[in-house]
Amino acid sequence: PLVSRIAEGQAINDSHTKYQQHLFKALDIHALVSVTDAQGRITLANRHFCQVSGYGEDELLGQDHRIVNSGYHDKTFMRDMWRSIAQGEPWQGEICNRNKHGELYWVDTTIMPILGDNGKPVQYMSIRRDITQLKENENCLLTLKRALDASNEMILVTDASGNIQYANPTVCNFTGWSESDLLGNTPDILDSSNASKEMLARMQHDLLEDGAWRGRLLNRRRGAEPFQIAGQTTPPDERDYWADINITAIRDNEKALIGYVQIQRDITDQVNSEQALLMENADTTARLAISET
Repeated sequence: PLVSRIAEGQAINDSHTKYQQHLFKALDIHALVSVTDAQGRITLANRHFCQVSGYGEDELLGQDHRIVNSGYHDKTFMRDMWRSIAQGEPWQGEICNRNKHGELYWVDTTIMPILGDNGKPVQYMSIRRDITQLKENENCLLTLKRALDASNEMILVTDASGNIQYANPTVCNFTGWSESDLLGNTPDILDSSNASKEMLARMQHDLLEDGAWRGRLLNRRRGAEPFQIAGQTTPPDERDYWADINITAIRDNEKALIGYVQIQRDITDQVNSEQALLMENADTTARLAISET
């Protein structure tokens, strides 16, 4: 029985060792790993850390992490980080570093103090994930959003189901709808009750078939209904406006639909001028017909 228990214990230890080896191997592939002593000198730097930083292991060992310091973060940021880990508390955050070639890179970082018997840190283990591409994407999206926010055109962005995810300030200022009221709704919240049902159906058909549509629609601002007086003809609804609308599908790299972008422009004055000209021409034609009889 004793021999059996010893063999069983050895099997468990071997299994645990193999589990740790696989875990460390996966971590080594996925993350930038380094270990420092209590003074912050690097005692271990894995291959991924060397690849991203551009430094060889021999160049990193014995150095502290100032070797990759980009100068991006202020002294308060760095001081707060070191204060936390020196007190034995783990720290998480995003850090901008600089590689050997002078290029900036971002890492999502977790620093775990390893405590000695006295409860004070004797080593620090850092596990980092390269998020440079994510940060670049964030910056691109921020730049795009600022451009859309500054546009004089009315711009809506929806998800694949047609729910509004973004409305620029021009939409809100012109229609009277706040961004919070628009978000989560569908763009038909802007449709006038007098809009052409045939045109709306054509729009839906073209979007489903081709992923794009351009045309004119009668839309409606937010506001009070026209004041009606008994016995008098209801006045035109001043909330209505004509919009030239361009809708395009947004697709990912696999061509899957992820949303739509809608750009609309107020053309009410143009449409009114066109209609007035048509009426004038019709009136002229009628007068000529009468004069010829």
